[in-house]
Amino acid sequence: MAVTIQEPALPAVPDYPVASPWTDRIDHTRQEFLDELATQDGWIDLGEKHGDTNPVPVVRGETVVEDVEPYAFLAGVVQPPGMRKLWDPRTEAGMMIKRFSRQEVLFYAVTKGKRFVASPRDLAGIQKDYVEPDGSCMIVQTSVDDADLPEQAHMKRATLSLSGWHFKPEGPNTRITYIFQIALNGSIPNAVVALATTETPLCTGRARDLFYERGHAPYVRHENGREPAVIFQTESVTLDHDAREYRCTITTGQRIGDSFEIVYDRQRMYQPEGGIQAAIEGSPAAVELEDNGKGVLQVKTKAAGETLTIVIRPRTLYLLKPLPSDERFQRMREAFLDTLGRARVAPGLSVAGRAQPHIACPSAFSARARAPFRTAPADQQRTASMGNLQHPQVGAHLVVDFPAPKVLLLRLNRPEALNAMTADLEADLAKMLDWFEDENSLWVVIVTGTGRAFCAGQDLKNWQKTAGTSSSPDENMKKNKNGFASLSRRRSKKPFICALNGFAYGGGGETLVNADIVIACEGCKIGFPEVKRGVVAAVGGIPNAVRRSPQLTPYLLTGEPIPHHLLAAHIFTEVVPTNEVLPAALRWAAKLVDASPEAVWATKEHINLHKDGLGVSAVVDAALETEVSKHVYRGENIQEGLRAFVEKRDPVWRDPALGAKSKL
Repeated sequence: MAVTIQEPALPAVPDYPVASPWTDRIDHTRQEFLDELATQDGWIDLGEKHGDTNPVPVVRGETVVEDVEPYAFLAGVVQPPGMRKLWDPRTEAGMMIKRFSRQEVLFYAVTKGKRFVASPRDLAGIQKDYVEPDGSCMIVQTSVDDADLPEQAHMKRATLSLSGWHFKPEGPNTRITYIFQIALNGSIPNAVVALATTETPLCTGRARDLFYERGHAPYVRHENGREPAVIFQTESVTLDHDAREYRCTITTGQRIGDSFEIVYDRQRMYQPEGGIQAAIEGSPAAVELEDNGKGVLQVKTKAAGETLTIVIRPRTLYLLKPLPSDERFQRMREAFLDTLGRARVAPGLSVAGRAQPHIACPSAFSARARAPFRTAPADQQRTASMGNLQHPQVGAHLVVDFPAPKVLLLRLNRPEALNAMTADLEADLAKMLDWFEDENSLWVVIVTGTGRAFCAGQDLKNWQKTAGTSSSPDENMKKNKNGFASLSRRRSKKPFICALNGFAYGGGGETLVNADIVIACEGCKIGFPEVKRGVVAAVGGIPNAVRRSPQLTPYLLTGEPIPHHLLAAHIFTEVVPTNEVLPAALRWAAKLVDASPEAVWATKEHINLHKDGLGVSAVVDAALETEVSKHVYRGENIQEGLRAFVEKRDPVWRDPALGAKSKL
């Protein structure tokens, strides 16, 4: 459906910055929003009937997003149209028609006909951002009429009574509230209106999930009481093919030497090992760019009245998220590489740093691998690396990855057999875990599975073939001091996170009850059905399960699945939707990496000694004699922690200088 309205390349009005003609209206809408925000009462259903006044009720969504500042979420997740398309499937297009200031714009938007309304709708309105002294901020929108935004043929215009996002700081987190009321207009089925009513509040959760998965887009930092004498024209972010390109077009003001900062995300959007490359299109001599390498690009003006575009791209490009099928992935990969092939430095483009990015793009993804992990080809044996770090060679049944600094990911990759354990897979796990134990640059391990199961236990077909021989599973139990998968009774000094992507039975259950942190997907089933097959959960699962709670005993004896209330109370650390399991595991890994490695490992040794049956005094006496505990009080990190406390800053931990192996 053709739209005649086009977004101007330079939307700033001639007398920018200036209040818009609708400032009084948007301020009134802001007050309405604050009134709704202040109460949970008085929500009125405005009807679901056919007719020209067919509205959606006032709806409200709310969530808390961890480890993000309010303005970063406003400007880097909710506001950019390129990000909105990812968390709001109803968005077709969003345009800035006039820009009165950095905070106030006239916008035009088109919503898709599918799901949200019976046919596409468009919106014309005024939007204004507000930032409060306490760090909270908000976006408020309402419909307005303007001669530059005529109604489009064959498209019904909706009336936006109120749209408001509120971002409130709560310690390191941000509470997000979204309140929305719109009259869709025209003849619409009741079911469609009801669907819009239920879907709109879900936008808060979708935006949160996008942040956890991709991070925030770059944005111009807001500074209370200071506004640079620069005309901000447009900002955009493009995530097609995971290019993650941000563009900020400005016109420099008369005040030479004025500056502002663009904040970018080093944790998710742009990986710290690659960083960014910053470029200037248009007038390279008009500004000076300085990247501090810590997520801030400073822009300083050197000439007046020049229009230019600041471009941020990742220095290392890689696909963040695998696709549902290998065929679709190959098409995506070809388009991705084609895009990179065309992305050459054009005339008039000044690049800070290397002109061409390094490309890291795998040739294949497992169909069920989840973001934000990079994976190597799974159809061949290989040796992966993290910088100069080389790990042992393993088979295709085990995918090795380094998804974040200091973190090792091991993914069981036998989905056709529900990741059932074989002798070869167990041997590769043992190699990797022994190597991980001695590699001081890795502090945490995450273990997960591919497909709908975490692990279905021992491969019983393999058991049947080897029964009664010297290589039978029961004989191997006696030889394998670390238990099933080299994990079920391993006493590692380092934290072990189990990312439970699906059900776990038998040895899979024995493995997870020995984990330090268990992130489970909703609805997953756990059980020890060995007794129903004439075998026993004899490689650590029984004592580890009973140690967690004697209430699990009946399910060990009968082989029945463990009820969810017992799992939640005694085994699971956190339960999340399936597609959030790995992001949640990574968040826990990040919390562990934020702490001193020696302190965490010494704490883990106390836990291990208690698992082995020692009492309080015996645990304390034994733990104080370990190399890790001695290093806690004599190493560099305790000094760094104390200095950071006195200097009121975050500590910067070093890899422990440990040589001896921990108790296994």
